[in-house]
Amino acid sequence: MHTRMIPLMGQGRALLRLQEGDGQGTLALSPPYPDAALYLIGPEAQALAVTLDEAGRGSLALPFTPVAALLYEEGGFSLMGGFAGRRDLLEKAKVSVRLQAPASLSSSHTVASPYARPPSPAPPMPGPNPLPPFPPPLPMPAPPPPMPEPPPPPMPAPPPPPPKPVPPPHAPSLLHTDPYTPQSDALLEALKKAQELFHAETATSAQPSPPPGPVPIPNPFPRTFPQSTWRRVGYPGALGHYLAGEGTGRTGAYTVYALPG
Repeated sequence: MHTRMIPLMGQGRALLRLQEGDGQGTLALSPPYPDAALYLIGPEAQALAVTLDEAGRGSLALPFTPVAALLYEEGGFSLMGGFAGRRDLLEKAKVSVRLQAPASLSSSHTVASPYARPPSPAPPMPGPNPLPPFPPPLPMPAPPPPMPEPPPPPMPAPPPPPPKPVPPPHAPSLLHTDPYTPQSDALLEALKKAQELFHAETATSAQPSPPPGPVPIPNPFPRTFPQSTWRRVGYPGALGHYLAGEGTGRTGAYTVYALPG
């Protein structure tokens, strides 16, 4: 079972966990967004709509390999994110998502026609003992009606408002831990150490290479996470990687991710 993480940012923050194995994949969005539609983006900017339950969990049919994700909510993109170097891919995928988004999400309101006929008033209710009506007076000869004027040409529909700009996603420059613990001097030291590691490896890397899979590495944070094992995981089809560590503390088992940023 291979696990990957896609951090999402925008009008909030979320983490999309992908687990792949045996021809089937599972998804978990934390925290869940029950009112938003999740779209997974492939390497060629193709968009795949995925249904999640109220807890933010769903399934994915392989071999579709997502490299980015978008959350579409109330006619706009509330969250988005992907692996390194996916900004142009996300811009292309927005067009495909808008074309296949549900009507309830793509249109925020309906404009009434200025030429709509008002509803007819309801007829009055008769009383218990209505009186007979008086005979109507004789009609007076009326002058011939004037020629009706042609109706005015219809007003052109106003252009749709431009979509709300969404800030481009950036990889968070912090350590993601599960469960969460308050930052301390040791955690700040680990953050500084992670930034030095990623900066040194980025300066020496020239061309992207296929990810070899998780590679065990020595513990780079022995002071902060003494009882932990670490792996280096490469991004598929892109330059860069992130670090994943697992261990056991006083509160139980935990998982730590160090992302470049």
